[in-house]
Amino acid sequence: MITLSYTSQIIADSLGWIGNIAFILGAIYIAKKSIRGFWYQIAANLLYFGQSLILKISSLLVISLILTVINIIGVYKWNCLSKKEDKKITSDKHKFKKGV
Repeated sequence: MITLSYTSQIIADSLGWIGNIAFILGAIYIAKKSIRGFWYQIAANLLYFGQSLILKISSLLVISLILTVINIIGVYKWNCLSKKEDKKITSDKHKFKKGV
């Protein structure tokens, strides 16, 4: 086990607690079908990544990076689906105006 200075321990604990809050907010927003949830999840995982560097916990570091990538993919896919739906809505509006 590594020995940390008091300041490093406070920083690591703070990163963890702030990450927990962001993670919970992310879960709530994702449950409400809001893209904001993915951004909270990304922030939480980056905070956990920082905590893992301070505490030198490789398993936390790896899972934080993996989950960050997964959430970035989620944001990308969400945006792609939104663009497809916008195009469909626009197309439907044109059909309605033409009387089709």
